[in-house]
Amino acid sequence: AREKGPEVVEGETYDYSGLKRIVKSLEEDPKKMERWARATQKRADHIFETANLDSEIKKGDRVLYIGTGTGAMPHSVEKKTGVEFIKIDLADIRTSDNKDNKFVVANARRLPFADAAFDEVFLSDVLHHTEKQGEILAEVKRVLKLGGKAIILEDTIPEAIHPTTRLLFDKLTGLMDDALNFQSKGVNPHNRHSVIEWQTMFDTAGFDPNVDTKTWYWGLNLALGKPGSDKRTPLSPFESTCFKIKKPKPEEIS
Repeated sequence: AREKGPEVVEGETYDYSGLKRIVKSLEEDPKKMERWARATQKRADHIFETANLDSEIKKGDRVLYIGTGTGAMPHSVEKKTGVEFIKIDLADIRTSDNKDNKFVVANARRLPFADAAFDEVFLSDVLHHTEKQGEILAEVKRVLKLGGKAIILEDTIPEAIHPTTRLLFDKLTGLMDDALNFQSKGVNPHNRHSVIEWQTMFDTAGFDPNVDTKTWYWGLNLALGKPGSDKRTPLSPFESTCFKIKKPKPEEIS
């Protein structure tokens, strides 16, 4: 484990101390909390609609949400689908308006759930902040039912660009990511891939190779409280992608 300020997160390098300070300041200022809630709701609504998440979750489904953060995104999807999720993160930094009793502090590498326990598993901007991403994908696959889906929200890097441009793009994305997540420079790992590289990783992990994807763009627009864009613009040059990958049934494995 590595210590960062008051936080000790076993085996990981994510620093929650800055985010906890931000949440505390929000709780102490109702007007600031209201502005924050409006901005996060816009982003959650945009992701929900762009990724067509309403088609994935049905009443009665058991859903695990990994990477809860302040709770805005899972709470928004819960309200829209009428399905309550089991939510986990390495620390509880949910704002007061997003708290409930269906939250567990847990590490995605060692999920405290039985095999085939869930119909869907969400991973929200988790994998690019981790090393050995295959370990987490193996755990996700383990807790999914046969035919169940993992819905993965991830930063992606444009395909077919010069290696130097790719490196610069990755570094800039990391700086923006750290700023928006109130992370100190160099604390967080940033292991991003292109859409095709992520798909190859999912295939290697044993998921169905037929992957449903939807990409949108972000950047300073998020800092200004605006949702993602369907097109790359000067204010939104960075990619995010929603991947919907299925745990195949035995008869579907060739």
